[in-house]
Amino acid sequence: MKKLSKIFSILGLPGRFVRLFFMPKGAVLIFNHTTRVRRSSHGPTPIYLGRIFGEIHPLVVFDGTKASYHYPAGTAQFVYSGFHPAGVLISRFVPRVTRQRVVFLVQVGLCKWAFRILRPRKVVLLVWYGKEWAVAAARELGIETIDIQHGVIHEQHPGYAVQLMEPLWASNMPDFCWVYGSHWKGLLLKSGWSEERVRVCGYYIDHVPKYPDVPFKPYLLYISAPGFQEHIKQHIRSILPVLKARGLKAVIAPHQHVDEDTHPYKDILAEEVLMISDFDAYDLVARCEVCIGVTSTLLYEARIFGKSSYTLVDKSTYGKVFPNWYPSSLGHLVDTGMFRQVKLGEVPEPFELPASVQLDAFFAPSQLKELLGVMPAASARRER
Repeated sequence: MKKLSKIFSILGLPGRFVRLFFMPKGAVLIFNHTTRVRRSSHGPTPIYLGRIFGEIHPLVVFDGTKASYHYPAGTAQFVYSGFHPAGVLISRFVPRVTRQRVVFLVQVGLCKWAFRILRPRKVVLLVWYGKEWAVAAARELGIETIDIQHGVIHEQHPGYAVQLMEPLWASNMPDFCWVYGSHWKGLLLKSGWSEERVRVCGYYIDHVPKYPDVPFKPYLLYISAPGFQEHIKQHIRSILPVLKARGLKAVIAPHQHVDEDTHPYKDILAEEVLMISDFDAYDLVARCEVCIGVTSTLLYEARIFGKSSYTLVDKSTYGKVFPNWYPSSLGHLVDTGMFRQVKLGEVPEPFELPASVQLDAFFAPSQLKELLGVMPAASARRER
């Protein structure tokens, strides 16, 4: 089935390229990151393309998959899912040692063709790594590229720590990286990015709840994370008698494409333990008692809703799941009081954010629309 899907994605490319001629020229072009969505009664909306992007005209969105999303009014969409399979197909005719390079060059070539038709005034990437071929194509055509923060950044992140990047990524980094706040900018500067290439654009995601209420309050919200499902289950089991006595539920927000496929929580689900995927994650955060997780972006975002955040792990436990890879900034956040660590058998309670922790450093007011209208000077681009 997957092979058929790839074949159809290649065969559909000519028709999709023809449609490019009828799309707006000189637009802001955005490579969407489609794994996170907002959910409402109207259907899913890409989480990063909220109200602010709806005020940017013209807007063209490049998506990796064809999906029935609700986009801002007037948005033109192009699906580039055939780029990689086309590269793989062509690479079969060259020696194995050069195949990866051929796949990359085919993707660059197809992307350049699309850019030449659309002539975008700037290319924005939500999750740039994995799309380094798009950065390379834009660079060859003199188009500036911007990565906009989509989640947690830390010093060991392989997509942002320059010294840890694989060669193909390191040689095709975007011109600029725009982040939610000064905290994230500081981490990028420590990770090898230069001052002129990092800018605070503010928190631009539309996080207003979409549903008037949820029917299973009160509850503790567990935010799932790949590799840590057992830690979540162990903690829930350790406090389940207390939850029952206090009339609390444990609600698990599944990690997309991981939990919903494998369902690792099926052995713990009960009247007091629910896994909820019908409601939007922000709706769940907005109405919970506290949030519990590992390093999820939602643990940070919970503070926007005035909710307390707890992490289940420390450096030792994290290292057992991901050896030699620990976001040291997480330990700092626990030390400063942004998060707290919760132990087995401990029921987490709401706590006040210390006065020393400035929320604006993590989520500054959005300047995204203004920044997309006025780009940094071309002289600020890194030397090629």
